[in-house]
Amino acid sequence: MSTIVSVKNASVFIKRNQALDNINWDVQAGEQWFILGLNGSGKSTLMNLVMGYLRARLGGEVNVLGYEYGKCVMQEVRQHIGWISAHLQDWTYKDSKVIYVVCSGLDSTIGLYRDVRPEEEDEAMDLLEELGIADLCDRQFADLSSGEQMKVLIARMRIAKPDILVLDEPCSHLDIQSREEFLTIIRELCQQENPPLVLFVTHRIDDIIPELSHGLILRDGKIIANGLKEDILNEENIQDAFKVPVKIQESAGRYWPFL
Repeated sequence: MSTIVSVKNASVFIKRNQALDNINWDVQAGEQWFILGLNGSGKSTLMNLVMGYLRARLGGEVNVLGYEYGKCVMQEVRQHIGWISAHLQDWTYKDSKVIYVVCSGLDSTIGLYRDVRPEEEDEAMDLLEELGIADLCDRQFADLSSGEQMKVLIARMRIAKPDILVLDEPCSHLDIQSREEFLTIIRELCQQENPPLVLFVTHRIDDIIPELSHGLILRDGKIIANGLKEDILNEENIQDAFKVPVKIQESAGRYWPFL
């Protein structure tokens, strides 16, 4: 089994504050992961480390898809990584047409700065059709609901056919129906033959879909649990991570917290 992501002895400081403390984490081919913890626990920092936007202190090592960070061209690595977050939703130009937002994923840019080729537009339309929103192709991004915007960003992410999908708190702006629709789309992606690696960042236990096989739980920049979902997603670890007494109930492969 090949290693897709390897982080060794990685610590990260942001403005002299330690955001990650001696992280050791390996992700193997065929696994799907959630990264769970309170806001501020280091989840997004870890993803920025994996995507190469932050660097580990001396002695830390990051290797993604065989690229050794510090000895590779990061733009080459990022061509293999798709990213969705509430931040991307906020940063996307609101006057952009939906079709151009999707095509911007080919260049990994916010906004499109060139003419779109007919075959690229056709591919974008196919993705929008698959997501049931082809009729929105000429609408401005700002005119869409949050749920529709997130579907557009899924199409944007998929058009580049990435090997890794980083989903960083993707449901934080979504209502209940839009959230469940988004999670259903991610479930279907995970069920495909030879699916991409999903790294799903969340502070909500009920975001963890059945297809996520492994998990990493963070608290204050440190890993408190790491491994198979059924081994780590328990009341002891959740109470430790969230600093509150909690009960967990599992139903149909989903987990639900109760105080």
